[in-house]
Amino acid sequence: MRVRPKGALALCVLAAASACTSPYRGRIREPVPAGAWAPSDAVGEGRGGEVVNDKVVVPVDTAKDAFPVDLATALRLAGAQATVVSIARERAAVAASREELVASQWFPRVGPQLGFTRIDGLVQGTDGAFVDVGKQNLLIGGGAEWRVNPAATWYATLAARRRTEASTFGITAAGHDVLRAAAQGYYDLVQAHTSIQIANRTLRAARELVEVTKTQERLGVGLPIDVLRAEARMRRTEGQLAVAQRDAGVASAGLGELLMLDPATRLVPGEKSVGTVGFVDPLAPLASLYSRAQANRPDLAAARVRLAGAEDAQRGVDRGWWWPGLAARGVVGAYGPNFGRLDGQETLYFGLEWRFGAGIPAMRREAEARRRLASLAVTKTERQALREIQVARETIRATRARLVAARHERAAARDGVKLARAQLKRGEGLLLSVLDMEAALVRAETAHAAAVLDLNRAHYDLLHAVGGPE
Repeated sequence: MRVRPKGALALCVLAAASACTSPYRGRIREPVPAGAWAPSDAVGEGRGGEVVNDKVVVPVDTAKDAFPVDLATALRLAGAQATVVSIARERAAVAASREELVASQWFPRVGPQLGFTRIDGLVQGTDGAFVDVGKQNLLIGGGAEWRVNPAATWYATLAARRRTEASTFGITAAGHDVLRAAAQGYYDLVQAHTSIQIANRTLRAARELVEVTKTQERLGVGLPIDVLRAEARMRRTEGQLAVAQRDAGVASAGLGELLMLDPATRLVPGEKSVGTVGFVDPLAPLASLYSRAQANRPDLAAARVRLAGAEDAQRGVDRGWWWPGLAARGVVGAYGPNFGRLDGQETLYFGLEWRFGAGIPAMRREAEARRRLASLAVTKTERQALREIQVARETIRATRARLVAARHERAAARDGVKLARAQLKRGEGLLLSVLDMEAALVRAETAHAAAVLDLNRAHYDLLHAVGGPE
């Protein structure tokens, strides 16, 4: 089969472009896996200790402008649509393009040429004599140029590839950050709506208490001060309800921004109850959790790859300056008045080139400093991973104890409210006792809901600290 020159040139260009394409291009657009971060895939909370399976009852908001969302949906949308992940993808795409640009140095550059030369004055002929001339020439043709330092280009290509690989790990790290933020944002939404539920129930009880005290005052068995106390309690509860509604709006706005939803969307919890979750056993030995983090954390993998890239770059600077560069140039074209003859001038050059300069020591010092900086970044990330594991474990331990105490406190407060109200209706109790027990019940229910959700947040922190699901 006879290949025409134009076809051969096109094939060469395609082959060079294929050889320069980064092998990490495919990983840049891979989706962030969010399914394993959902509670249905979690291990049971309380492994290795007291089983904690408390639940928070979430009110159902049936308003027309309410958009219900559950945790699994929030995680899925966060992994697919979050701006942070998109930014990380584009950074990886930039790194891949830079890698391909460095790899393109292995191939010659070709293109058309149009040149004009004008000489006026003395020129020296081949016999050594000087002649006063005035002449001009026009060159129309094409040329190719290839100049590469094998050692420097090799190590620069390796370093650029490492940077691209680190950027792909950065996509995964950004995805993990977003998934944890989505889970915690969802729990913020649940906590706000739970506070609304508690405030609404407390407000109904406070209004009933106002009616009871007014009735007692009319019958002559109550005091006006009791009516004022009940009304003050009702107004304070109305203020607490307003704060809870504000928190719900703030949580909805924050989660909606993360999920890239319409700003007018008012998110509400889509689950009737939220229970405790658990992904990683917090009672596992610290060494095993840290080992898992070293194997799985994408930010740590990215830091190590950047260190390897900095080492490659340093080798290129240390060894590339004394390696000769390979150079070749060729020009073919119509020269002078012979525009119809493309072989009017043919110029070819092959050579070995060394390039030395005063900046070589500074380049070597810069490369060494960048390598040390990358090494310190690895150490910092390792220490950060260890600290995050320790903080998450301690938070889980303390929150478990909080949850158990809140459970008992809530039960006692509920019984105390019933008893105080019954005594007040029979005329045997004091209004202050009812108000105190109502306040204690609000604190207990709020503390119980906060403990359940804080425990879930801590479990997501631990999952993030060890590098996500295995």
